[in-house]
Parts: sequence; structure tokens; C-alpha cells
Amino acid sequence: YDWVNYGGLTRSLYIIETAETYVNDYSIHLDRNDFKRISGWVSVNGKHSVGSKVRVSIPSLGINSIFSTDSTGRAVFSFKAKGLSLWSPESPVLYDCTVSIAGDTVSERIGFRDIRVDGDRIMLNGKPVFLRGICFHEESPFTGSRLTSEADARMLLGWCKELGCNFIRLAHYPHNEFTVRLAEEMGFMLWSEIPVYQGVNFGSKTIVGKMKDMLYEMISRDRNRCGIVAWGIANETRPGGARDRVLGEMADYARQCDPTRLITAALNNWRINSTENSAALSDKLIEKLDIIALNAYIGWYNKWPSEPGTLRWNIPYDKPVIFSEFGAEALYNQHDNPDKASSWSEEYQAKVYSDNIKMFEDIEQLSGVCPWILTDFRSPRRLLPRLQDGWNRKGLLSDKGQKKKAWYVMKDYYANKIKEEKNEYNRNIERKTP
Repeated sequence: YDWVNYGGLTRSLYIIETAETYVNDYSIHLDRNDFKRISGWVSVNGKHSVGSKVRVSIPSLGINSIFSTDSTGRAVFSFKAKGLSLWSPESPVLYDCTVSIAGDTVSERIGFRDIRVDGDRIMLNGKPVFLRGICFHEESPFTGSRLTSEADARMLLGWCKELGCNFIRLAHYPHNEFTVRLAEEMGFMLWSEIPVYQGVNFGSKTIVGKMKDMLYEMISRDRNRCGIVAWGIANETRPGGARDRVLGEMADYARQCDPTRLITAALNNWRINSTENSAALSDKLIEKLDIIALNAYIGWYNKWPSEPGTLRWNIPYDKPVIFSEFGAEALYNQHDNPDKASSWSEEYQAKVYSDNIKMFEDIEQLSGVCPWILTDFRSPRRLLPRLQDGWNRKGLLSDKGQKKKAWYVMKDYYANKIKEEKNEYNRNIERKTP
């Protein structure tokens, strides 16, 4: 429903011939305990995998080190990196890296950064960061088809940059590799997730096995993509014994596969108390997550209990909170009273965004927002004549890339956030200056 629109081969297919002994996998990342050190491992497969000499080279950092694989074909390494510049949205530095053994060489561009949480804050390279986000699907708005080229991906990412984003949620599945790489080069932090969505049968061993396979494959493909800061393990799943247990195990498994990133899931298990004008979140899965991510369409699927901006959230966890989805549908160039929800007007959609921004101001744990969604996208079961006609109309942009009024609301909000960050930076500089 809503986004499972395509079948067949929608991406390029490669057949890879390997040497007799070859580099099978590797992880090269910033050391978790020392920002001036690079750590990682290389896995070698084949006839001479045990005792192979592995060379790791990063020429611009003067690194050219040799290590030997153990009895499992694995070499673990750690070395100082003098002059290392950390990757960030403001300075997305990538380094040419080479991993080689006799008869096989792999070349890669890798960035080095640290991402973690400290209480209710997300920390990038040891400093708090606010996620100015947007969600998007792997779909070209002009053709209503899957992205088929880097030019298509660059178009979507260019809109994200124009909006003022530093963060993208790649919904609701791992996106094309060229999208991830381009996003990293352009300085976007990314949330990549597997399609574990709503009515999943968590009691099925087959389905749970498939979930685990997808998680492993996602992490294996992109473990060296520093732009990815969070793995998403589920979206809008209903709490229950099997679900809580399985997703808790999935979170543990993700950390086992990759201890360098944050784990999250988009939750919609909250309730509004109209009498108290409050909203409460309750979900056992939160204990396993680094980031609390909320999908909340207040003003669209849920009514405001009182004046927008007065709603108080009760989130009894010392963890960062982001709103991973919010918004409303509007047909481009449809105009009407901003208080009339049934109008599907740009004015009403813009008002929903303004009202949510008012609500955000009083959430102390807020560490980011991520509207749903960048562009209108195909949705064959959204059938309201003239208004939908097989499209989900929640985009800030139309299916032809036209900007709706809500676009400008979010653009202004992010511009103000950027100003606040610069002012805080300048204040910190002044404090440190004698």
C-alpha cells in the first residue's frame, strides 16, 4: 500500500568475476574512542585467505600499512591518521582508500565521522546537531517511475539542499547505491531502513528470517558510507509480544553487525489526551533504540485537541526525539480557506506545517524534524478523483516539481535553524577567545 508500486529489475544488475583469492568485505571507519585514529577490518575469501598480506592505503593521509589475515581470513587494524579532517554536512570530506591483496584490489572513497547520542542530544563529531530533514521515495516525479540515473538522484538531492536540509530519511527501503553515494558527497546525513511496515506477521519464522537477511544486506552494502548515520528497523508497527521481542532482537543484531551507527524505528504508538491537551508515547521498543522517531499527522489524520502550539508531549525517556513524518495532502495550485481541511488546498497544507512548527518549539528533547514528503509520489490506491488520481499528494513539491506553499514554510524554518546554529557557534567562539 502507498509505495509498493514496482516489480521486476528496477536497478542495474552486475555479474562480478573474482580472483582465486579476493577481498570479500571490509570496514574502514573513525575509531569510536579516538578521533585521530582509523580502525576497521578486512575479510579475505578464497584459496589463500589465511595468512594473506592485506595492504590498506590512504595516500592523502600518508597511510600505507600491511596486515596479515588470521585463521578466519580476517585482518583487524587500527592506526593513527595525522591531519585527518572529519566529514560533516558543512565539510563532506572523502578520502581515496585502497584495500589490496595479491591479485585483487578494491578502491573506495570513504569519509570519517563519529555519530552517537548523549542523553537527549544527537552528537556529530562530538557536537550537538539538529537534523533538518526530509523524507523521499526512490521515484522520479516527472516520470512517475523508479529513479533510473544519477541525474534523477542529483535532482532530488538538489531540492533537499535548496530546502535547507542536512538530513534525509530514505523511505521505506534501502535506496539505490548511487543515491547514497551522491548524498554523502553533497553532505547529507542519512537514515536507511528496511521495509518492515505496519501489518507484519512477527510470528512467522520465514518473515523474521527475511527481515534479518534484509538488515544484514543493507548494512553490508553501506557499512562504509559515512553519510548514513542511522539504521531504521521498522515503520509504524503495532506493539505486542512477538513484535517487541523480534524488533528488540533486530536492534541488537544491527549493533552486532555495525556498532558505529544509531538505531531507530518510526513509531506511531502515541495517544492524545484531549482533556489535558497532551500527547503521550508508550512503546517498549524505545528501550532498544538510540533515537525516538515519531510519525504524527496532527492536523491531518488527527485533530488538534486545542490551539496548535499548546499541545504538550509526554515522552518519559532521556533520548533524542525527531518527528520522522508529519504533514498533510494538497493538490498543487488548489487554493481555498486555510482552515478548511477538506479543501486539499496549498493554504491548508501550509497551515498544518506552521501549526506543527509551533508545537515543536516546546519539545525540549527535539533533535530533528523530517516532513513527509519531498514530492508527490505514485500511490495506486489513493483514488479521490481530481485530487489524488493515484498519487499521494503530501509532497512539498508536486509530481512535476512545482513548489507548494508548505515548501516555503519549511524553507524558512530551516533557514532560522541555520541562523541559530551560526549564532551559537559565534557565541562559543567568543567564550573561548581571551
